[in-house]
Amino acid sequence: MARALFLRILKKRLRRIRQTAARPDRLCRDSRALHTFRVALKRWRAQLRLLRAVDPAFPYQEVYEPFKAIFSTAGDIRFWQLQGIFLHGATGVPDAFIKFYHSWIRQHVRDARSEFRQVLRAADLPRWRDIKAELRESAERCNPATLGAYFKRLQEAAEACRPGGGAVSARQELHELRKILKEYGINRRYAARCWAFDPGEAVPGLPLDHTAADELLGAWHDLDAASSQLANDRRQQAWPANRQAGGAPLAAAWQRREKALLREVKRAFRKSR
Repeated sequence: MARALFLRILKKRLRRIRQTAARPDRLCRDSRALHTFRVALKRWRAQLRLLRAVDPAFPYQEVYEPFKAIFSTAGDIRFWQLQGIFLHGATGVPDAFIKFYHSWIRQHVRDARSEFRQVLRAADLPRWRDIKAELRESAERCNPATLGAYFKRLQEAAEACRPGGGAVSARQELHELRKILKEYGINRRYAARCWAFDPGEAVPGLPLDHTAADELLGAWHDLDAASSQLANDRRQQAWPANRQAGGAPLAAAWQRREKALLREVKRAFRKSR
């Protein structure tokens, strides 16, 4: 049965999340394990959102709440790791600034890992028996009609977020569009696998397939976030004036690349005339 398959996937995912969360030191040491853990959490959240969409009575907030802080603090580690990766590939930046900013990033990574460990150790993640009744009841409501309505709402939301204004509005739209496409792509696979239901592309008419569009949006999003963080760091009163000035070439390089990616994303998602 479709519902039984979907529930087995949920049960297996919850078990793996709980097992992985019980090993915080490994997650902090192993960036691949952390990435895999975050992907599992994203898929778990997306599946819960699907159940919320087909069943308004599903207690989404209650079920997802224990995972929320874990996902957020894991994301903080990943964010600062990416900041270090971007810095590692920088050219034309004073060596003194590179060394200084590497040290700054490493300290933030250590702080993020410490916070992550504390959150994991304090987490009280539900067991399957604690939430299976709610999940089963809501999964019963998944059928072609309810799934179709859910994906149509996401399609409409994605269409509303396609860039149409200036750079600032485009950034806001694309940040939201990325989240919509992520949820859509995850649940499209489960709908096809469990119910043999395929809603089609989230944004029809794109010159990119879903995976390529997601990767392009992700690349732009990560560099946009890195540029914003660097700009904020350079305003820190704790930074010596020479370090603030030393970061100017890096900030300019990241901004140029981010703007180029933004233009590429806007071209890809521009409505056909």
